[in-house]
Amino acid sequence: SAASDVYKRQVYGASAVDATGAWVVRFPSGPGAPTALRRVGLDGRVLGDVEAPSTAQIAGFLGGRVVLQQFGRIWTMGLDGVVTPYATGVIAAVNGSSILWVGCDDRAACTYRLGTATTPDTRRTSLQTSYLFAYGGGEGGGIAGQNSLSPDAATLVGTVVNDRFDGQLRIVDLATGALLE
Repeated sequence: SAASDVYKRQVYGASAVDATGAWVVRFPSGPGAPTALRRVGLDGRVLGDVEAPSTAQIAGFLGGRVVLQQFGRIWTMGLDGVVTPYATGVIAAVNGSSILWVGCDDRAACTYRLGTATTPDTRRTSLQTSYLFAYGGGEGGGIAGQNSLSPDAATLVGTVVNDRFDGQLRIVDLATGALLE
C-alpha cells in the first residue's frame, strides 16, 4: 500500500552540530528497527556509524555522545556503541553541552538538575518538579522536544508551564524559576 511505502522510506535529519562535527540520524525503517546514527566531521568526513538500541528513545546529543532515555533511565552512547548509564530520571531538555533532567531521591523528593557530558548533577535548579512537563514523559505525556535549553543552560523555553498548555512560549530562569517576559 502507499502508506506502507511511505513508512518504509528512510528519513534522515541532521540533529546536532558541535565544535567537532554533526550527528545525522536515519530513522527506523520499520517496527523494532534500530535508529542509525552517523557522526560527520566539520570537513564532511564520516567519523563513524552506530545504531541506537531500538528499545531506547534518542533524546538529544551531549558532548559528542548520543543521549538515550527509556523507563526513567538516562544513558549516553558513543561511536563505539557502548551504552553508559548516566542518571535515573527523565529528561526535560538537552542542548549539546548541558542536560536538564528531573531526578528523585529515596524519599520521592524530586528536583530539576543540570548536568554536563561528564557529570550528571552539576547543580540543582529552582524549578518545581510540577512546573514543566519533562521531555516526552510524565503524567499526561508531553511532546518530545517541546523544551529548549539555552546555550549557557541559564534559561529554558517551553510551551507547557504549570501543567497547562496554551501554545505560548515561555522563558524560565533556571536559577530562580521565574518566568521572563
